[in-house]
Amino acid sequence: MRFIRPPKHSAVFLTIFCLVFVLIAGLPIIGNDNYVTAADQPLMRIIFDDTHEETNSITGEYNNAAELLNNKGYLVNKSTEIHTDLSVVLLNCDVFVVTAPHKTFLPNETQLIETFIANGGNLFLLGDYEFNSTLTASINSLSSHFGIEFDQELIEDLSNNDGRPDRPTISSFSKHPIINTTDIQDFTLYNASSVSGGTPIAFTSLDASPSNATVLTSSRLKSGKIVAIGDSDLFSNEFLEGDARNLLLNIFGWFVLDVVEIVVGVTSVVQGESVLLTIDIFSLQNRSNLFIRVSGEGFERFEEPFNITEGSNRISINIQASLIPYTFGEKTLRLLILFKPIAFNLNIVYAEEFSIIIRISAINLVIGFLIPFILILGLFLYSARIGKRKKQ
Repeated sequence: MRFIRPPKHSAVFLTIFCLVFVLIAGLPIIGNDNYVTAADQPLMRIIFDDTHEETNSITGEYNNAAELLNNKGYLVNKSTEIHTDLSVVLLNCDVFVVTAPHKTFLPNETQLIETFIANGGNLFLLGDYEFNSTLTASINSLSSHFGIEFDQELIEDLSNNDGRPDRPTISSFSKHPIINTTDIQDFTLYNASSVSGGTPIAFTSLDASPSNATVLTSSRLKSGKIVAIGDSDLFSNEFLEGDARNLLLNIFGWFVLDVVEIVVGVTSVVQGESVLLTIDIFSLQNRSNLFIRVSGEGFERFEEPFNITEGSNRISINIQASLIPYTFGEKTLRLLILFKPIAFNLNIVYAEEFSIIIRISAINLVIGFLIPFILILGLFLYSARIGKRKKQ
């Protein structure tokens, strides 16, 4: 009886195949995010006011900003394209933007906007410095109803600027979702004024005049939010790049996301085959679609959404050690907290770095390395032995 002999070098091919299979099987699992487009359902409807003699318009100096926001899934319009009646405009709006107006807001208009915000709408106020008081008085006729005032004083900084004292560089920030060191290191203001009231977010330097003054602030009215900044040129076509671009996206991202106000602390404990992360949250308004991403060298994944129960301020997640590339000793990972309503890919809201110690157990070492290595070595030696017999 004749046996079918295996093809020449088949044992070597089998050895290589097994080796490749083991290497691929040992790779960390990488998260796969499937995003949907914003063509049919915008993240938010943004309307730029065009009825109070605003300094900038989306058909002029804010054309690039409008295009950027549209490309990110927002729907951008100006009020005169919707209606001249403010009550009708606000019905078709999620974020109402006012850019350095020269016309005062009337009492009935401020009442409509106040009701709009209290019901979940958002207001973005952009001021500017001007020699006369017209602009300051006009924007304060609206902002003062929410405890925010624009000051009539030019910000100058002789030490920290972009070539001129009236172009101060802002790099002092409080901890806020709008600002994160991942994509905003600093930004430059152009003929700007300071603001007061609300929750301060960004400040002038100690060398500036005025010193340590607030230039960016936020506030809340029931379920709505307000952001105010003392410069509208920052987001104009000429300067909308780099950190200014990221700041604009983060501001509108905060209007959408409203996730984590402050992460108080992140602790990690290695428990056998997994790493337990405990995240303490100071304030969480929207309690759905919260994602935790842990990233590091050769490792990145999304966890499932965490739906936090009302009143809870702590999240605990387990990361399997097998999902992290095998390493000994200390490893630094980065914890990113994101919101992704209806699966849109949005900016990072908050980031926190932490170090953990991953130790590969003896069982992991035997199963993951030694056994495959012994099998491959045995197969290779066996194939070599067969080859030696054939030659004899």
